[in-house]
Amino acid sequence: MLRHALILVLLITARLHAEPYALDKYGATVNMPDGEGWFRRGGPTLPSGEFAAFAINSSNKSHFGVAAIPGFPTSDLRHPTVLSRIMDTMKVVGLEPKRQRFDDQSSPPYVEVIGTSTLESGETFVSVARGILKNSHLFIAFHTRPGVDADADQPAFMSNIETLRFDAPLEYVNFDIATTIPKLIPWHYRAYRGGAAVAALLVLAFGVMIIVTRRKRLY
Repeated sequence: MLRHALILVLLITARLHAEPYALDKYGATVNMPDGEGWFRRGGPTLPSGEFAAFAINSSNKSHFGVAAIPGFPTSDLRHPTVLSRIMDTMKVVGLEPKRQRFDDQSSPPYVEVIGTSTLESGETFVSVARGILKNSHLFIAFHTRPGVDADADQPAFMSNIETLRFDAPLEYVNFDIATTIPKLIPWHYRAYRGGAAVAALLVLAFGVMIIVTRRKRLY
């Protein structure tokens, strides 16, 4: 019984780690990379804006991040300022921008800049940085990992970048408390509180079972 309870708790914990990571300040969520070697940390300092999320992989030197640049002066993805800010952000993490591609049909539309870098050891890295204009911000979601330029065209490369969502917009001016407040509470806080409650119930049930079993033995 105890083993079953522990297995259930572990399954709950694993499920919680799969929940989207909430970028509370920006009304957005993104699935951060997980698994062996990945850990979250603060991102490097940007010339403008900040990294709302950042993670690196200590085993293969990959990294993933979402940068947010506020007060953006344009809504045109093809504006030179958009590409310039994306490229500046890539250079901060040691990448050299090489080419770009646009998708005007996606919702929201985006531009992607592909960049590469080479270490002194000769190891090469490739990165895709996706720029999205939303809520007067330029959001840049990028993933860098070992590889060459051609690897940036592989669908699997985009698995985390494509999870950036803006399901909780910032326009909460005239809001209804009953429906809006739950949206403002971070996903991960609610998930962990729910998981902790279930784990506590399992421990309580196990304790009751032990007490009942001991009483049966006494009689």
